[in-house]
Amino acid sequence: SSSIIDRKSKFVAHAKKVITKEEAESFWRKVQATEKGATHNILAYRIQLPDGNVIEEYHDDGETYAGNRVLTLLKTLDAKNVVVVVTRWFGGQLLGPIRFEHILKCSREVLDK
Repeated sequence: SSSIIDRKSKFVAHAKKVITKEEAESFWRKVQATEKGATHNILAYRIQLPDGNVIEEYHDDGETYAGNRVLTLLKTLDAKNVVVVVTRWFGGQLLGPIRFEHILKCSREVLDK
């Protein structure tokens, strides 16, 4: 996604089509290794299994409640076989609830692409 900067905090989302939990978690590790100096790499994914069941997981990576919010967006959009990682660089000032708007805006943008 494009980046959002608010009071020196920066947010960018990454997404990839995946068909296994291992692919999703591998992508998360790749983003963590690539985005140097990031404070958080928030993870959410939904994968539809061959039997029709959907597995979904998230990880806040220290950004409390953020992973669940991204997962809720994926569920709302009925997105399947996709992983989203939102990277945040903390700018030194607490943003409060507006940070969730930035996280979801980046997530939506990258999913739309």
